[in-house]
Amino acid sequence: FQGQSVRGAFERAKGAVAAEANPRVLHSADGRAFESHKFVLLPEGAPHDERPMATLPPGEMFELNPLPTPEPPTAPAPFVGRALDVQALVRMLRRRRQAEVRLLTLWGASGVGKTALVKALALFLWQRRFLNDGVAFVE
Repeated sequence: FQGQSVRGAFERAKGAVAAEANPRVLHSADGRAFESHKFVLLPEGAPHDERPMATLPPGEMFELNPLPTPEPPTAPAPFVGRALDVQALVRMLRRRRQAEVRLLTLWGASGVGKTALVKALALFLWQRRFLNDGVAFVE
């Protein structure tokens, strides 16, 4: 984005969203536009054609807080109705940071969704960089 105007960077990001759009959700039943068309550059009338980063020295951009590796497995979609369970597990794992919890075990009858819950939890924690060394999943 170095040397680009705010409007140019916005249009570039909007194009990236359009390019990555899931073809199954490009249009809803009522004919709404692509996801990228939901973005609006605000406030109207602002100096969006200025180049605020024009004075940055040349160099490669890098993320200061990258997502840890390895990436966890994806949770089955749709994963609905288990948010409270994920929150309860996160609360338990926060106690881990205070050295109270070292191991978390889920058990129950087969088919109740233990694996799906753990996968959703792993993804939740990974996206929030909760575990600095990444999230490992063993099945």
